[in-house]
Amino acid sequence: MIDAIMVIVYRLIVLLVLGLTAWSALDEEDGYFQVMAAFLVVPLLLRVLMIK
Repeated sequence: MIDAIMVIVYRLIVLLVLGLTAWSALDEEDGYFQVMAAFLVVPLLLRVLMIK
């Protein structure tokens, strides 16, 4: 039960970070920041998808 709650909390935190990063990257005109945001988002997204 506790493990399921921790997974849900972890996913919510990661999705919040992904959302904020994507929002910031789309708002910026700087291509360097968008590339760095992609390097942050892709591993986090893969990690969330691997959690069962």
